[in-house]
Amino acid sequence: MIGFWRMSALEDRLPASGWRSLAGGAWLYSGKQFCDTRGESLETFDFSDPDLPFRFDALQENLVHTRLLGCARGLHYQVGSDAQAKLVTVLRGVAQFFWVPLHESTSPAIVNSVVLPTDGTSLLTTADCAHGFLALEDETTFLLRMSAPISIVDRREINILSPELALAPALPIAPQMLSDRDRCAPSWSERRLA
Repeated sequence: MIGFWRMSALEDRLPASGWRSLAGGAWLYSGKQFCDTRGESLETFDFSDPDLPFRFDALQENLVHTRLLGCARGLHYQVGSDAQAKLVTVLRGVAQFFWVPLHESTSPAIVNSVVLPTDGTSLLTTADCAHGFLALEDETTFLLRMSAPISIVDRREINILSPELALAPALPIAPQMLSDRDRCAPSWSERRLA
C-alpha cells in the first residue's frame, strides 16, 4: 500500500513552472502540476520564485463569484500607497481579465486582456494598472490576491464601456450586466483629468 505522502507510479509530473511576459505590466504564471487517478494539485503561485517579476506580498485575498455569463466588473484601481498589484486565478468557469496601465497615453487607450480557464494559470499585474473582468461562463469563480487591502477612500474606477478605451471583449458587455458603480464610473478621459 502506498502512503498518501508518497508519489504513486501513476502520477505524472508536467513541465516545471514559469513566467510569460504580457504587454502592459502583466505576466502569466504556470506552476507545477501533479496529476494521478485521484485528481491533481496545481501550483498557482510561488511567492519565493527567484524569477518573480517584482516583489508581490498578498495583503488581502478575495473569492469572487459571478453567477451570470456576460457579467463584467471594472475597471478598478487604487491610488497612493494603497495601489494594488493583483494576482488572479480562476477556480471555476472561464473569465477574460482586462488591465490598462494608468500612464497609457495612446488614444484610444489600449486595454490588454487574457482569457483564463481553470488550469491553474495565474495573471499578475502591477499596481499602476486599472483592472476588470468579464465572465465567459455562468458560475465563474476566481481567487483575487491584492498587494494592499481595499480602501474605500483610495479606490477609483473607469467605465469599462468608455469610448476612449480600445477594449476587445470576447462577448458584448451589456450595461445592465454592470454594477451601478461601474455603469456610472467616469470615462477614461474624465478619470485621467480628475
